[in-house]
Amino acid sequence: MSTGHNRAHRMGTEPIPRLLLEFSLPVMTGMIVQAVYSIINRAFIGNVPEAATLGMAAITVGMPIILVNMAFGMLVGFGGSAALSLYLGQKDQEKAEKVLGNSLTLVVLLGLVVMGLGITFLDPLLLMLGATAEVLPYARDYNLIILLATIPMGIGFGLNNFIRAEGNPRTSMNYMVWSAGVNVVLDALFILVFHWGVAGAALGTLCAQSFTAFLVLRYFFTKKSHVHFHVKSLRLDWAIVAKISAIGSSSFLMQMGASLVQFVLNNQLMVHGGDTALAAWGIISTLLMFFFFFVFGLNGGSQPLIGYNYGAQNFLRVRTTAKWAILAATVIMTVSWAFIQLFAPFLVGLFSGQDKALQEMATHGLRLQALMLPLIGFQIIAAGYFNSVGKPVHAMFLALSRQVLFLLPLAWVLPLFFGLDGLFWSTPVADVLAALVTLVFFVRELRQLKKSGSVT
Repeated sequence: MSTGHNRAHRMGTEPIPRLLLEFSLPVMTGMIVQAVYSIINRAFIGNVPEAATLGMAAITVGMPIILVNMAFGMLVGFGGSAALSLYLGQKDQEKAEKVLGNSLTLVVLLGLVVMGLGITFLDPLLLMLGATAEVLPYARDYNLIILLATIPMGIGFGLNNFIRAEGNPRTSMNYMVWSAGVNVVLDALFILVFHWGVAGAALGTLCAQSFTAFLVLRYFFTKKSHVHFHVKSLRLDWAIVAKISAIGSSSFLMQMGASLVQFVLNNQLMVHGGDTALAAWGIISTLLMFFFFFVFGLNGGSQPLIGYNYGAQNFLRVRTTAKWAILAATVIMTVSWAFIQLFAPFLVGLFSGQDKALQEMATHGLRLQALMLPLIGFQIIAAGYFNSVGKPVHAMFLALSRQVLFLLPLAWVLPLFFGLDGLFWSTPVADVLAALVTLVFFVRELRQLKKSGSVT
C-alpha cells in the first residue's frame, strides 16, 4: 500500500482532535507566514516617507483587483481540492487525478483571461475604483505587476490546496513558508536597496509566487504525491469542471463579493475621508487579515477531514470534526479581539509612520471593525463545512450573506447617517447578522447528519 494511500486512510481512522491539530497547524502556520510577509510588504511602504500615505492608498485602491485574482484561484483551488478529498474518500483514483489535471488547465486558462482584461483596462479600472490623480501612478505600478503574477499565483496559491487535500499538509506549509521568505528578502532588496517603492513590493510578490508555483508543480511529478499529472487528465472533462465549479463557487463568489464591497468602500472612503481614509482602511484590512488567517488555516485543515469522512459516509466523524473546529476557531478569534482592543495603537503604528491623523483614524476604525470577531470563527468554519461535503448552494448563500446581503447595503446606508464611522460600523453589524443566518443552516445540517447515522 502506497505512502499516499496510508496518509489518506488516516483521515478516517485516527483521533479527530489530533488529526485536526496536525492538519490545521501547518496550514495555519503557512497562511500566517503569508500574512506576515504581506504585513511586512505594507509596513515597508508605510514607512517610506515619500510614498507612505499615497502608497498605502494605492494598494487599497487596487484591492478589488487582487480579490478578483484570488477569487479565481479559490474557485479552482478550493473547489478542486474538496472534490479531490471526496473522490479519495470514495477510493476513486482516476477521478481524483482527473480533478488535478483539469484544475491546472483551468488555472492557466482563467489566468490568461483575467490578466489580459486587467492589463488592457487597468487605468480606467483604477479610476473607477477611486484612484485620485495623486494615487494613480502608484496604483498603476503596483497592479500591473500583480496582474502579471495571475497564473503563478493561481498555481502556487490554488493548487497548493491539493497537497493538503491528499493528506500532506506539512509539505503544503513548507512551500508557503519558503515562498514567504523569498518575498520578504526581495521586498527588502527592491524597496530599501533599489528604492523601487510599490513596484518593488509587487515584483517581490511576483517572484515569490512563481517560486511557489514551481515547487507545487514539481511535487505532483514526484513519488511523494498520491495523485499525479497525466497528459490525458489535462484535457477538460466538463463533468469534472462542473464539479469543481459547483464546489468552489461559494469561495469564488465570496471573494467576488468582497471585491464588489471593496469597490463600494473605496468610493465611500473617498467621499467621507479622502486619501487618508483609503490608507487607514488599507492598514485595518491588513491587520484583520492576519488574525483571520488563523481561522482560515483551521478551516483549511478541517475541510479534507470532513470531506474524506463524508465521502466514506462516516457522519459521526464529520460532526465531531466540525464541532472541534468551531470551538477552536471561536477561542482563537476571542483572543484576537482582546489583543486588538488592547494593542490597536501599537499595531497601527507599524504602518502609519509619522502621520498622526492616519494613526488616529486607523486605530479608531480597527477597534470598531474588530468588535464582533468572536462570532466570525463560527461563521467561517460552518460555511466552509458545506463546501467540504459538496453542498455548494448552501455554502454559496452563507458566503454571500455577509459580503453582499448584509455588508454591501450597510456600507451604503450607514455612512448617510454616521459618516466615516458608519463604514466602520458596517462590518460588525454584518458579522452579527451573517452569524445568525449561518447558525440556522448549520444546526439543521447537524440534525440531519445525526438522523443519517454513522459508519464506525
